[in-house]
Amino acid sequence: MIALLAFILGIWLWDHYFGKNEGYPPGTEGIALVKIDRDLRLADAMEDDAAWLRWLAGVDRAEAVRLGALEVLAKLAAERAILRDPPGGAGKCGDSRRRRRAEF
Repeated sequence: MIALLAFILGIWLWDHYFGKNEGYPPGTEGIALVKIDRDLRLADAMEDDAAWLRWLAGVDRAEAVRLGALEVLAKLAAERAILRDPPGGAGKCGDSRRRRRAEF
């Protein structure tokens, strides 16, 4: 009985630590783009406000927000999360355009 439990625990540990890394779940890129858009709009709108007011609202300067957005997009691109077709096949990726051309 103990050997069976050790075997099952070993399988779980192997899968947990050495299993396939799935990357970001679907929809992550959309949420990231909405957050980036919100942060950029807020930073631009509060650009002329006092520093204490920006701090109180939790808004960074526009340059810092742009650098953070580029960092997030670079991470998503490294994981190939922003290259996938969105649900419904809107065709924002080159693969879907090639598929459509091949159908005709």
